[in-house]
Amino acid sequence: MGYPVVFGGGAPPVRPRSVTVASILLFVIAGLMVATAASAQISPPRTASGVSAMAVTTTAGVYSAILAVLVVFMGYYIRRGQRGWRTTALVLGWIFIGSGVLNTLLLGLLNSRVRDILFANGVSITRYVFNVAAIGLWAAVVVLLLRKSSTGFFPLPVRHTRSQSRLPEDHPAAD
Repeated sequence: MGYPVVFGGGAPPVRPRSVTVASILLFVIAGLMVATAASAQISPPRTASGVSAMAVTTTAGVYSAILAVLVVFMGYYIRRGQRGWRTTALVLGWIFIGSGVLNTLLLGLLNSRVRDILFANGVSITRYVFNVAAIGLWAAVVVLLLRKSSTGFFPLPVRHTRSQSRLPEDHPAAD
């Protein structure tokens, strides 16, 4: 069940190293997400509204944990050759790369107030470094999953011909 169905018999396909490395990198990304969420709980951002800032930080931590679990599932199912999870990883990878570059690099370095918050203490600097590392790791996952050797590992969807249609031929469609 761990391998895609191979028609015509034969051995299951051999997993390319690029797929293995991409799945390992997804596990590392999940760990970085958990570490970033935990660091946000250790040193919440400085704001005037303490209770609402704590609620937002806690909610963001819960969402980060849920996303980290999703990333772990992606790594597991990509390793098993599931095409849908590969597509999910590619889409989320592009989203994380785009939002990471926009938020962490551009807004964080161009806005002096945001820069002061990002580099307020050692925990904030560590969180920033983890976010920048995650951007690079997501880029590596996307590149590895788009390689030709990786693409060939994931099965193509089954296309039914007209003779294999689920609709019986003796029931024509209504005009």
